[in-house]
Amino acid sequence: MAAAVLIVLTIFARNVVTSHTGRAFVAIRDSEIAARAMGVDLVRYKTTAFALSALYAGIAGGLYAHTLHGISPEDFTVLLSVDFLTMIVLGGLGSVGGALSGALLLTFLQNALTRLPVVHDFKNLYIVVLGAILILTIAFLPHGLAGVMRSFRQRSAARRRDLAPRAEQIVELGEGSGVR
Repeated sequence: MAAAVLIVLTIFARNVVTSHTGRAFVAIRDSEIAARAMGVDLVRYKTTAFALSALYAGIAGGLYAHTLHGISPEDFTVLLSVDFLTMIVLGGLGSVGGALSGALLLTFLQNALTRLPVVHDFKNLYIVVLGAILILTIAFLPHGLAGVMRSFRQRSAARRRDLAPRAEQIVELGEGSGVR
């Protein structure tokens, strides 16, 4: 059930990001003054952003409660909030795929650390590792993993463009080879 909800909400988020609403969100994020000057209704889009955030938080909370067969306030610690923050920063702010990749990586890391036989105090080690990941990501990967992937794709595309023969080169080769 959680996988189906994940797929539906991911598709929905991608659609929102690429829509007029998503462009308005980006304009407001970059500069409220410029967004207002372009005619973006700040109150409307800020309210929409809040409502969408509440929708996602409510669905996530419902799934979390279903998984744990009940919840209590003690389940929601500061460490859980730092987990979510690190997932988003590591994946890349403003990227749906980045948020998913950050969540997958941190979940894998958490599971791997709990299986280490030398770890006696998992919680403290995890807090240190989480803090280090957050600081290093902010310092060296300000756009997160999504930014790394974006720049890799751009460099690959540029390399393919540079390696592809230009039309003039093809014509020159064809004329000298006797092929018509």
